[in-house]
Amino acid sequence: MRGIVVLDYDLTLLDNKLDFYMAFAETLSHYKGKVPDYSTFIELLNKNMLDKIIPPYVDFNEFWRMFRRTYRTKYLRLRAEAERSLLTLKNFGIITVIVTGREIHKQHVLADLDMLGLRDYIDAIYTLADLEYFNEREEFLFDKSAIITRAVRNFGLQPERGVCIGDFLTDLYSCERAGLVFIGLNDDHERNAILKKAGAKYVVDNLLDATYLALKLIGV
Repeated sequence: MRGIVVLDYDLTLLDNKLDFYMAFAETLSHYKGKVPDYSTFIELLNKNMLDKIIPPYVDFNEFWRMFRRTYRTKYLRLRAEAERSLLTLKNFGIITVIVTGREIHKQHVLADLDMLGLRDYIDAIYTLADLEYFNEREEFLFDKSAIITRAVRNFGLQPERGVCIGDFLTDLYSCERAGLVFIGLNDDHERNAILKKAGAKYVVDNLLDATYLALKLIGV
């Protein structure tokens, strides 16, 4: 039986904290907020405290929606174990789908994959811009559950044949809502601890381990 792995994009398949920082800084500057230095940004990111430096006069939802429309790849850097992980999934016949929290056209992601030589490893790409196309909505900010559900159904599979791999709380909540098993992935112990505290059963620190665990959970 086939299975499906739903991959988050930023900080999961890509090692692109700098892109995250650039998009956050650009959004913060738009709202006249004080941009932190990179090391402070990373510290706040790992503690899940970035909201604390958004100006109090700015609506959080409005801020993060602008952020996710601003987010672009400028420093394209793949996780060291990503290509081997994608090849492993392909060799086992696993459907591999990217579902990103960016609200952009999927062509931007395709362009990245072309530059990395990885396009043939990915079977489909969805972004939060697809919510409107599918006439779906978010139950919470960065809720990707409707898109994940759509992706699973489009390949004729059931949720129990699927695993999500992601780095953040919204990935966990989205995956749970869609009925798939979630694997948390961070190379920072604080971020993984936050996922565990929120109820993530499986948490690892590299993508290859997440891949082998996903294969086991799917039953390959």
